[in-house]
Amino acid sequence: MKIFSHKGTYQFQDTDGPIITIPIQFGKNDSQEFISAEAILDSGCTGLVLSESLAKALGIEQQDIEGESVVETANGDVSEPVVTLNILIKCLPSGETVQLQGIQTTISKSEVTLLGTSVLQYFDVLLKSGELVLLELNPQVVS
Repeated sequence: MKIFSHKGTYQFQDTDGPIITIPIQFGKNDSQEFISAEAILDSGCTGLVLSESLAKALGIEQQDIEGESVVETANGDVSEPVVTLNILIKCLPSGETVQLQGIQTTISKSEVTLLGTSVLQYFDVLLKSGELVLLELNPQVVS
């Protein structure tokens, strides 16, 4: 079992407490190219939410859209497109990369990318003193 951690907190919008972000690389299912981004850890989010601008940067087009999903938000229910992506999470401090394939991802009109339980289910998660520690359960290590 690999143990890796990421430290990082910052204030976001009207939030009083710290927000933890995770550096992640996103790639389309049919591509070996990945784009780096920061995702906000959101244990209240059931999926992976990609910002619309990041989806455009990945080259996601209409033919990549697999359908729509109704998403419950603070502002009510919205229907948003769904795609399947591969993601890479770099282990710190080892530098190894954990790859998760075929993650259903919602594309949001907001400029926020969220990492929810569809990804966190592959890890035991510990939050302690501003540090996020992920204990790898069984994803594929690619490098």
